[in-house]
Amino acid sequence: MGLFGGKGNYAYACARVKARKSFLLSKDAYSRMLVMDIHEIGRFLGETQYKDEMALYGSKYSGANLVEAAVTRSLAATYSDILSFTTGHLREMVGNYLRRWDTFNVKTVLRGKISKARPEEIIDTLVPAGAFSEEYLKSLVETEGIHEVMEDLSKQAALRITPELHRDVVDSGKLAPLEDHLDKMLYYDLLDVIEPTNNPERLLRDFVRREVDVTNLKVLLKLKAERIPEERIQKFLIPGGLEFGMDKLRAMAQGEGTDAIVAELEKSSLFEDIKPAVE
Repeated sequence: MGLFGGKGNYAYACARVKARKSFLLSKDAYSRMLVMDIHEIGRFLGETQYKDEMALYGSKYSGANLVEAAVTRSLAATYSDILSFTTGHLREMVGNYLRRWDTFNVKTVLRGKISKARPEEIIDTLVPAGAFSEEYLKSLVETEGIHEVMEDLSKQAALRITPELHRDVVDSGKLAPLEDHLDKMLYYDLLDVIEPTNNPERLLRDFVRREVDVTNLKVLLKLKAERIPEERIQKFLIPGGLEFGMDKLRAMAQGEGTDAIVAELEKSSLFEDIKPAVE
């Protein structure tokens, strides 16, 4: 049983989320936007559910930057609202699922600090839809140096940042090991909190495990194409996949080039969907 007690208000939460479908842009709207230039798209979105966000950022940005800032802000508000009306174990699962935005935001802050981006640019890119509040994320951005940011993040128990990871970032500016660690912790904790004792949770667990498969396959294809050694590739793989367990992934990493990966993909349930891209 989850920490919040009770299974949760599945029926109510699903009804609330389904009602939001009416706010989604229609297929026809996307077809119309395809023939617009970026400024026309901005004006179009200013007449939709994004009008408040477009007005909020209209004096700071224009073009694609304005659209990105507005839809990002709307996304954060939507996720936060959904979490607010869930209860019990359902809330615990949704909260853990939304922790991906904590991971995204930590990566964004660190990348911004290392690249010396302006604080307001970093802040407008954040999606405060996870456990870390907007105020906390802003405080990280406004912290003077990368050492101080890592000191603060190391106090966050959920991130489980080791002294070695701390040194990698502070001493050499290497983010890849930390980012890999954050991704692994995200999926480890999420799969741990989903109890497949009923059909909704089994569906969610399988969905998340499929995400792990896709993430691992992208990592494998990218690193094999870059001729990264197999022992280094293994460090980036995330356990818990639906079709691709760690033994199979290790075997794929040991093969020459990407042929072994494609051969395994051809046997998987994913192949029909990705066939045009790999042929």
